[in-house]
Amino acid sequence: MELRQLRYFTVLADTLHFGLAAERLNIVQPALSMQIKKLEEELGVALFARSKRKVALTHAGDLFRQEVRRCLHHAEQAQYIARAAHQGMVGKLRLGISSGAVESGVLRMVMQSFNSTSPKLLIEPVEVHPARAPAAVLRGDLDAALATVASLTVPDGLSMHEMIVQPAIVVLPENHPLAPGEDVSPEDLRDETFIGFAGPDDISGLSLTAGALGYWPASYRTVSNPSMTVGLVAAGLGVAIIPEVMARSEVGAVFRTLRNRHYDVDVTLLWAQDQNLSAAAAVRRMLEGVPS
Repeated sequence: MELRQLRYFTVLADTLHFGLAAERLNIVQPALSMQIKKLEEELGVALFARSKRKVALTHAGDLFRQEVRRCLHHAEQAQYIARAAHQGMVGKLRLGISSGAVESGVLRMVMQSFNSTSPKLLIEPVEVHPARAPAAVLRGDLDAALATVASLTVPDGLSMHEMIVQPAIVVLPENHPLAPGEDVSPEDLRDETFIGFAGPDDISGLSLTAGALGYWPASYRTVSNPSMTVGLVAAGLGVAIIPEVMARSEVGAVFRTLRNRHYDVDVTLLWAQDQNLSAAAAVRRMLEGVPS
């Protein structure tokens, strides 16, 4: 059986008139009669009782009509799902997120836009270190990622959209000699021990720090949880360079502007434009819904 035959059957079953059914289907009456005859022959069942004065459904035809309606409904649903999946409206999108995406509020903004533009799309959050995000997206392990990429080399094949830019600032112990000033120069910090957020491809955790300072610190300590950074500085174990959005009240720590810094810190959305067309479509639609 063909879907076309089932649609023809449904219209004829509703009208019980070959001429009217053919007109609604925009085909000639002989073509309709031929398709209905083929359908009956394939089933081995008479679906219509025909006479010179009227056309009526047989008992088998009446029960068949109920099943055909379900079949056509499922076929329409299948078409919708296929098209919606291609457009990134349904299915799953694996979204890599780094701490900066959460702390900055970008993740919240992105999720609000996804919920608005693709409400049936399941977003699966996957924690990822910023240094690993580009490669993970290129490999297809992630469909997209929100990460700080200012200090990284982004491979060819990735599309990027800068979501937010924030200054890199200095965290100092409150009793540090530089604490009374309003800002600090990178040169003032040459002899300091820095606290860095370590990751799989950033063992020292100093990618952001070195990029903002313009040089590699001679002494450093690392943590695996970025939320510990300010606490370690407050305890007098070093100083740190962090995105401004991560500055939070902590007894014993002060935050100062980094003067003459080499770059600001961005949270950027990465996706592979040609690798997963459905995900790319969902991302583009989401970006259209993000407030400018």
